[in-house]
Amino acid sequence: MWNIPFTAFIKEMLPFELILLVVLLIFASIIFSAKQIEYKNFKDNESNKLLFLVSLIMLILYVLSIELRCAQWMLISVLMIYFICYRKVLLDVDWFLLLLFTITFIDFHLVSTLLRYLSYYLF
Repeated sequence: MWNIPFTAFIKEMLPFELILLVVLLIFASIIFSAKQIEYKNFKDNESNKLLFLVSLIMLILYVLSIELRCAQWMLISVLMIYFICYRKVLLDVDWFLLLLFTITFIDFHLVSTLLRYLSYYLF
């Protein structure tokens, strides 16, 4: 579609990304300069290993369900497994950060096109 090699893309974007990285580091050093990093030592490592294994298996199954076009059922299953077995995980999720990541991957051109078609057919 764009007819640009990957290496050329990296070469063109590298200066811009370096500038953004420097700005991010400056802001982070100003905002977080006086705060100490807290490390939580988990005593129950076995349950964390089990949680990791269950999450990894569900991730693989979810990717497969996307390919099989039944992701909505797998999403419901994943949420139910977490709700039943690992409720604390759902409570500890930073939902606003998750929303932010979701918004960054939305194709707004596609959304505007869909809204235009919907407004044409609805009104």
